[in-house]
Amino acid sequence: KAKAKEEPCCALLRARRDELDGKKGEMEQRSAEKAEILAELPRYDALSALQTDIEKLEREHESLIRELEKNAGRIEKGQTYLDSLRKELAGLDTAGEARQRLSAEKEKAEERRKRFADLSEALKGLEKKKQCVNKLLGEYDRAYKAYETANADYKAKNSAFLKEQAGILALTLESGKACPVCGSTEHPAPARKSENAPTEEELKTAEARSDAAQKECDEKRTGYIAANTDREAAERHIQDQLAELLPGAETEAAADLTGSRLTELDSRIKELGAEIRKEDERVERRNTLNRDIPKYESALDELKQKGDNIGREIAAKEAALDSQIKHREADRAALRFESRAAAQARISAIEAEVNTFNAALKKADDELKASENMIRELGASIMILKGQLSEEQALDEKTETEKKNVLTAKGEEISEKRKTLYARISANERTLDNIKVKTGDLAALESRYIWLRSLSNTANGSISGKEKIMLETYIQTTYFDRIIARANTRFMVMSGGQYELKRREDAENLRSKSGLDLDVIDHYNGSVRSVRTLSGGESFKASLSLALGLSDEIQASAGGVQLDSMFVDEGFGSLDDESLDQAMKALSGLADGNRLVGIISHVAELKNRIDRQIVVTKEKEGGSRASIIV
Repeated sequence: KAKAKEEPCCALLRARRDELDGKKGEMEQRSAEKAEILAELPRYDALSALQTDIEKLEREHESLIRELEKNAGRIEKGQTYLDSLRKELAGLDTAGEARQRLSAEKEKAEERRKRFADLSEALKGLEKKKQCVNKLLGEYDRAYKAYETANADYKAKNSAFLKEQAGILALTLESGKACPVCGSTEHPAPARKSENAPTEEELKTAEARSDAAQKECDEKRTGYIAANTDREAAERHIQDQLAELLPGAETEAAADLTGSRLTELDSRIKELGAEIRKEDERVERRNTLNRDIPKYESALDELKQKGDNIGREIAAKEAALDSQIKHREADRAALRFESRAAAQARISAIEAEVNTFNAALKKADDELKASENMIRELGASIMILKGQLSEEQALDEKTETEKKNVLTAKGEEISEKRKTLYARISANERTLDNIKVKTGDLAALESRYIWLRSLSNTANGSISGKEKIMLETYIQTTYFDRIIARANTRFMVMSGGQYELKRREDAENLRSKSGLDLDVIDHYNGSVRSVRTLSGGESFKASLSLALGLSDEIQASAGGVQLDSMFVDEGFGSLDDESLDQAMKALSGLADGNRLVGIISHVAELKNRIDRQIVVTKEKEGGSRASIIV
């Protein structure tokens, strides 16, 4: 019965396997299609690279269009500005013509103002002299009155003293001694001295006071006469000035008239100074325009030439872009899929279909073999059982029970092992899935790392086999070229047209950093060599030129920053006479342009070339002393 049941099932499995065998041809076609698609994959990569090139060309084309538009805008603005400068220059043809007339008029006004100022000072001095004369006159009057009082007192005392001489003499008479007047030794009735009579000492004191008062009076009188004489001379001088400057004016009104005229002359002198400065500014502006207009014309020509060059580049890009687009369309038409992703998806679909078919075929084979094996085993078991039944052998129940228990225990052990193996397989499958995910992430990270490392090497100038130019250095070279261009305008002058600076474009080797090295062009022999080959004096002139070029570039690009001062420390001692003349000529040109140029040097020859100096002298006692020479 078991065999009868198994045979229909085996027939079904065999029919299923035969059905799958019939599809092998179709699977072979799928495999062939996959091989063809795999063979075409590099063409998709080439098409992608071509698309990248086209997009790059499109970006470059758009960038050139924008640059051309910007350049056209610069040309338009530059032309408008240049036209305005030319118009302004045309309006300055007569600049400076009126300066000589204005200067002469200003000199006359200043001379006349000086005379009025002198007259004003003389009037002020005359007033002071009058006050002094009046003061001295008062002092003289008081001194004279004091003298009259002292002199009257002296005369009164002297008269009284003379009148009392007999009484005074009688005071000296002695009995028995001869009188100094008559010689008599007898003095019967001597004269009597008045009680109010002055003594000789009082008379001398009164005389001394009178003499002192007379002396002071004479001194005050002399001072008054001298001051009054000086006043009269001043009045005569002022009258002469008034007769010339203000005919018919009275001395009393001269001060107000002089102040009015001084105010008028100050105003006129200020107006003339402003007009002269305006003329000077117009002349300076004309000179500046004569210098700048050719520069702007040259710059405008360069912009136009640049526009022509950009136009040619645009035409070349458009031609290349058209050719690449045609090439792309032709390649795309020859491929069966739109993109590599679509082709890869088709390959994946074919692989999935083939794998599914192979798995189904293997499963059908395995099930058919298992069914056939089971049929054979069952047939053998039936034969054995039939033999046993025919022999009617007695069964040992105890022995069979023990066998059963052994087999049951073995089955349970196998079941436990099966569960353990299933758990380990499940864990391993999950681990394998995680590894596959991490492998994909690692591949993406490695691809990004390769891209970033290439970008980093480019920015840091570390690409093997190429010049070591960092991104920062590459940007600095643009500004360095501008500085060199400005520096050469002075270095050519300082070197007498022999030398010109040039940035080295090719590195000496591919190991060292490069990009900012300098060479010098020797126009005398046409050679190009390193700046390290210059002499000490030539190196100083090159350094000075670069410093001035940096100053000019900062002012030109910083928008309003003005470098008004520059100090040069040493270096002049290495210059010969001709080089010193050329360096001083360049620095003098800077000073004439409203810049302060300071030179710190011990070279004695510079003393004769620099007008304003600060001389520092070392003192023996210690320290230093600074003196300013203007």
